[in-house]
Amino acid sequence: MRAFLVFSGIFLSFHLLFWQQGMGVNLPLFVWFTCTFIYTRKRPALNKTHWFLISTNLVSGVALVFLHSNLSLVVFLLSSVSLVGSLHQLDVSVVEGLVNSIWNLFTRKEGLIPGLSANPTLRKQRGYVYLRVAVFPVFILFLYILLFSAGNTVFAGYTEGFLQGIGRFFEHFSSTHLAFLFLAFLLTRWAVRSVWSTRLRLSPGNTLLRQRKKNKLKNLGPHLKIEHYRAVVLFSLLNALFLFINFIDVKWVWFSFSIREGFNLKAFVHEGTGYLLVCLLLSIALVLYFFRKNLNFYPNNRLLKTLAFAWIVQNALLAISVAIRTGHYINFHGLASKRIGLLIFISMVLFGLFSLWVKIAQKRNFAYLMRVNSAFILGALTVSACFSWDRIVLTHNLAHHNPHEIDVDHYLDLDPSVYPLLYQNLQTVEDQIAAHQNNKVKWIQYEDIHSFKHRLDMGTQSYLEKEARQKIWSWNWPDARASRKLALR
Repeated sequence: MRAFLVFSGIFLSFHLLFWQQGMGVNLPLFVWFTCTFIYTRKRPALNKTHWFLISTNLVSGVALVFLHSNLSLVVFLLSSVSLVGSLHQLDVSVVEGLVNSIWNLFTRKEGLIPGLSANPTLRKQRGYVYLRVAVFPVFILFLYILLFSAGNTVFAGYTEGFLQGIGRFFEHFSSTHLAFLFLAFLLTRWAVRSVWSTRLRLSPGNTLLRQRKKNKLKNLGPHLKIEHYRAVVLFSLLNALFLFINFIDVKWVWFSFSIREGFNLKAFVHEGTGYLLVCLLLSIALVLYFFRKNLNFYPNNRLLKTLAFAWIVQNALLAISVAIRTGHYINFHGLASKRIGLLIFISMVLFGLFSLWVKIAQKRNFAYLMRVNSAFILGALTVSACFSWDRIVLTHNLAHHNPHEIDVDHYLDLDPSVYPLLYQNLQTVEDQIAAHQNNKVKWIQYEDIHSFKHRLDMGTQSYLEKEARQKIWSWNWPDARASRKLALR
């Protein structure tokens, strides 16, 4: 009975906090209450991973309330899921907590209501046994009643009142509400479960161990020798190719970049960057492949390691070139969310390359890479979530030195919480729109400030109507400030 009361309490709390609500203080309150409940029940010895996840969760939760960006929401959800998983297990990494937590969201262990189905005293009670026996047959019986009512008019006359009564009961529930109730049930069941299944488990240490498996093939040594020579040849060729590519990038992109007449900067950055990122990811995969096992312990492999280190450095130069390309684009066309995201991604790639260097130099295993990179990714995203990027994008682009190349249309794609700042700078927007009219190719939608302001007013009205429907649990600082300023406009 206690398990049922706890389950019901969390379920009703979820419904109260989130039904017909936006995301505000409700999400951190629910997550922090759930994590406190799990901790007080399991009392795990908190390690450095726990404290790291607690820190990222607190920071991203505060950022969600006071910055309320999509990034802060995603980071808070990721850290919350990982934190719940880590509280159920000992000595796990960020990625283990995340994967196992998601897995336990759907696993069928412990029955529908954790703690209730597994209660041996309850399972012996006659009423509970009768309920378990009757649920499935009654469901099938009801299904046949619906089918016969639709296909037999005489039978439908007998069941009309019964079915109408059931219909009147469910008419208060929309399909959206029923889907929400199912989600609430799923998350509540996930929060109160005590038995935790492990889907992903990395090896406990970070050091790579030499494999000494008995093999029927007597010439295993020559196979490893062939793989060593193949890796040396491959990394030698790739180093030569990357040296040529990096020479071009360093000379032209780093130090002598210029936009010539007819030069397609968009293709240069977008398409070129895409190919370069694929090259970087392929480079990481190749290093992981060749240094996955006993090749790390091959005698006299100093040349191979030197080539691998050189190639990692060249990949880092390639990543920096991608960042500089993006910087040139920002300098010409202004900031955008995707360009900021690309720079954050490049920082993760650079850290990943550094961790590959450590892996080869110190003979680390794949589990080490998973641990340190998952922690860095979550940490980098948490730091990024502490900035109001839409406000930074708008402020930067309004003051940009190249007004005829700023994407004015993108202003209206930003979060409505920055609309007050946009209203304050309509004259600047008008100047940018006017500057666009002198371009040979006009690629923005709005040709004058009146059409732009009309679309802005419509978005503001829709935003204020939405905010008027929100309740106290949806409160967040940017929307509260923006709606107050826009209402007084």
